[in-house]
Amino acid sequence: MHAATKERDVGRRVSLERLDRMKWLENERYLAVVNHLVGAGNPGACFIVGVTLVFASQDIKQGLLFLDKAASAGHKAAAYVLGLLLYKSDEAHATGKKYISQVEGDDGEAVAGAGARRTNRECQQCRKMPRMRFGR
Repeated sequence: MHAATKERDVGRRVSLERLDRMKWLENERYLAVVNHLVGAGNPGACFIVGVTLVFASQDIKQGLLFLDKAASAGHKAAAYVLGLLLYKSDEAHATGKKYISQVEGDDGEAVAGAGARRTNRECQQCRKMPRMRFGR
């Protein structure tokens, strides 16, 4: 795995979902791979590091940088989380709205209307995760 991810183009495209088993059984190795993939600009790895920095380490400034890097590379869940974090800020409210609207439709266009159905599969999965884990 390490040899394959040395190539930046390969490292950017590695799907972290394929490493789920490693995440639980070989956590230190998993974190080393994630950190290596961040260096390659992997959007999924940048998302994981960004969320960890914001919510676990309380390093919001650095976390937002990683989330922005992931969102700029097309990671929809990163754009959604970044949008929510920025939306509550007075200075960055408009930027937060931009990120949220970026992920409202699968085709990249915002869904019009207040009662519009959210069609983005990645964000629907993110919304379901707390309900599945916490029974809500």
